[in-house]
Amino acid sequence: MHRRAWRLFRLLNQLRPRRRLRLLLVLVCLGVGFGMVNPARAAAQGVADPMPPAPAAGVGAPSRATAPVGNPASTWPAVLPGSARADLPSGIPADDDEPSPPAAAPIDLPAGAALPGAVPEAPDCARLACVALTFDDGPGPSTGRLLDLLARDRAPATFFVIGRQISGNEPLLARMMRDGHVVGNHTWSHPDLSRTSPDKTHAQSASTDAAITAATGQRPTVMRPPYGAMSPTVTQLGEAVILWDVDTLDWKYRVSSSVTQRALAGARSGSIVLMHDIHPSTVEAVPAIIAGLRARGFTLVTVPQLLGQVRAGAVYTRR
Repeated sequence: MHRRAWRLFRLLNQLRPRRRLRLLLVLVCLGVGFGMVNPARAAAQGVADPMPPAPAAGVGAPSRATAPVGNPASTWPAVLPGSARADLPSGIPADDDEPSPPAAAPIDLPAGAALPGAVPEAPDCARLACVALTFDDGPGPSTGRLLDLLARDRAPATFFVIGRQISGNEPLLARMMRDGHVVGNHTWSHPDLSRTSPDKTHAQSASTDAAITAATGQRPTVMRPPYGAMSPTVTQLGEAVILWDVDTLDWKYRVSSSVTQRALAGARSGSIVLMHDIHPSTVEAVPAIIAGLRARGFTLVTVPQLLGQVRAGAVYTRR
């Protein structure tokens, strides 16, 4: 009996926490005790991996784009329209063959779980015309300058940072939090997540979460997949997935006036604007974007302020 229990313990220890919990629940429901289970037979019968496809993660508002969890990867666009991977829009190389990032414990929240981190004194975006400015691929050489401009104009933003670029730039992330911005996960090395295995996708996310938490003291609740490239695994990482509805194409047209024009032309109430703080031309466009949006009556907010209570596994393109 003790030998069987030990064998089952070793089998359970090899499973991920969610699968381990589901297996235990299956065993309890079947009325099977530790002394009665043959682990090899249970694995052969499929009991050791009973996790069914996750349910769809809805957000309850038709204006928010939601992604069904567990759908075949072929149902997802490989790249969000307007951000073709072949052009490497962000300026960050797609290192699909890069060594795995440092190991870190993944966030283990079920799809649809409400995430913590409500922002105090948030504007009422159900009443106001709110817009969220977002910046990808930092921190970089221009990020400090951007933070200075945002502080001068008292404008909040959301930063989706790359994990491997955090080392040495921890003070910038700490400042983002002090200044009232939000820091989100943009993976460790900017791969196309529609092409990575589930294990590598989890590793990319978990390692970046760990680096952000170490630098800021807060675990991120939002993430953005590079290029907007999706797979079912992306919605199972324990964070809300934030895409966009306004693409400034600042990676392609590196002229400040062009970035400003595209941001102002596309913005409407509830918009999420995509930019990249690794491009100096984008950073220099920010004051004009802020002034132009405010002149049209928009209130600038972070992504969590715009969306309210976000949920793990839900995909948002706008409010």
